[in-house]
Order: sequence, then structure tokens, then C-alpha cells
Amino acid sequence: MLKSNIWKIIPLLLIAYVAVGDMFLPPHLAKHSTSTRVKINNYLVNAFPDNEVESPYGRNDEMIMQIEKSK
Repeated sequence: MLKSNIWKIIPLLLIAYVAVGDMFLPPHLAKHSTSTRVKINNYLVNAFPDNEVESPYGRNDEMIMQIEKSK
């Protein structure tokens, strides 16, 4: 019973440490909490590259722009 409760509490404590640990922990531990949060954030931002998707109507859009310019 105690082991199952510990495995439920540990993830919550880890999330609290990363999320708000720099607000209530001593400076040495707060620094590690902040750096962990920044590393996780950078990893998640870089996991999804910011590629622009080409329009499937690119040629049509170019033709419309040329027609509008010629008017």
C-alpha cells in the first residue's frame, strides 16, 4: 500500500519542483529547478520545427496575382 502511494506522489513532486521550485526552494536548488524547466522548454520547442508549409494553390495564386497586376 505504501509503495503504491509513493509512486503516485513522486511524479507530482517532480512536476511541482520543475514548475514552481524556484519560488520556494533555497537558491541552490532553485537554480537547478529553473535550469531544468528551461531545458525541458527548449527540448519541446525544438521537437516541433517551425517550417512554413507551402500552399497547394501556389501556382494558382501566382496566376491570379499576375492577372490582377495586368488590369
